[in-house]
Amino acid sequence: MLWEYLVRSIDEMSYMYMGKQKNAAEVAAAIGSLEEYVENENAREPLEYFKNPGYVPDMKISSPSARRNYNIMRFQFDSPVYTRHRANNVVHGRYYERHGRPDLPMVILLHGWRMESYLLFDRYCRLLVRDGINCAMPDLPYHMNRTPKDSFAGEHTFKEDAIHTMETMRQSLFDVMSVANWAKKKKGARLVGVMGVSFGGLLSGLMACVEPLVDFAVLVCPASDLGEIFKTSRLGRLFEKENPRAARLITKYKDTLAGMSLPNLKPLLPPERIFIAHGIYDAMVPEEVTENLWHSWDKPVLKRYPHGHLSIILLNPQLESDLKEWLKSVYNLPPASELR
Repeated sequence: MLWEYLVRSIDEMSYMYMGKQKNAAEVAAAIGSLEEYVENENAREPLEYFKNPGYVPDMKISSPSARRNYNIMRFQFDSPVYTRHRANNVVHGRYYERHGRPDLPMVILLHGWRMESYLLFDRYCRLLVRDGINCAMPDLPYHMNRTPKDSFAGEHTFKEDAIHTMETMRQSLFDVMSVANWAKKKKGARLVGVMGVSFGGLLSGLMACVEPLVDFAVLVCPASDLGEIFKTSRLGRLFEKENPRAARLITKYKDTLAGMSLPNLKPLLPPERIFIAHGIYDAMVPEEVTENLWHSWDKPVLKRYPHGHLSIILLNPQLESDLKEWLKSVYNLPPASELR
């Protein structure tokens, strides 16, 4: 009972933080009716709307910060999608590479909505690279180094302008695809997977459904059905309170936006190459949302943990252990001691 109270309290504090954030800029005017946009951009067909543009970025990589058996580097490249926010047009991130082994499998880690630091994923990257899995952590659009001046992280991700929101989702995936293209074509990585938390889990799921380059996917507390989450979770109620017009728009266009709902899509990966982690005490992503995804995706690996939405990644060594063992079993990775 005490542990449940603790992890729920962590989520409560995050709700309070999100609820107090106010839009610092005016919402952009709609650039046309949503229905017209969806038809013109073929947005009802995710395989077409999110089709990999084939962009292989010219990465600018910093001098490595050497550790015992791996390097940590910063990278940046021009996003294949241009927006009116200059800061958002350059993708920044961190790259962890085992010494002399760019060919090792790579995981692209995707953070959640409104995250402002690499803290949550840095530990995972260090654990994975020691075990022979290179890692890349790109900043998602409008977050961290890509946050426009006079706004907060993630403020421009979800807007009353649904077209802008869809374009941001597409830019997010195109940026991740660019990292995957670079990993396979420039670094020679033999396998590339994605791992995301919350909103990042939604993006990881979309990648698993539309991108053949993806070899495995890890979804931690994925926001797999935004319409259902906004309707049933506390986060959704806060969002509706702070953004009533946007919430009404999401409800109005729920069917139109269904192409971004993971239970309505089918992954290109077999179930054994998908790992889903759910927090039993997660009030942001209700259990029924995760259960619906699990059934609709032919029951991939699903692990449940006695955690909330944040503690599942912050305070959960069991997830770290399960994830490493799953990756090793699926891909028959050699012991870290055999890596040079």
